[in-house]
Amino acid sequence: QQNVINATGLTEFRIYPSRIAERGSKGTASALGVGIEVGLDVTDNAYVSLSRVLAADQPFQFNINYRLNDNILLRGVTNFRNESEIRFEYETRF
Repeated sequence: QQNVINATGLTEFRIYPSRIAERGSKGTASALGVGIEVGLDVTDNAYVSLSRVLAADQPFQFNINYRLNDNILLRGVTNFRNESEIRFEYETRF
C-alpha cells in the first residue's frame, strides 16, 4: 500500500475486508468482500476520499474527514443515492 501512495501522490490508500450483504428470495446472506479507499489531504486536519467494496453491487462512497483534535474525528459519508451519515469518532491510545 505504501508503494502505491509513493507512486501516485495519494495520501490514503487502503485495501480492507468488508462484509457484503446480499438480499435474495430466501432472505439475506452475507459474504466477505474486499474494499478499497483512495484519498488526498486537503489540509493538515482534513482529507477527502473515495471508497468502494469490490465485486459487490454497491455505489462509490465519498468521504470527508476532519480531525478536531488528537482524539476526535468528524467523518461525513455519502453515496449520493440512499445513504448519508455523519459520525463523531473518539479514539484514545494507551
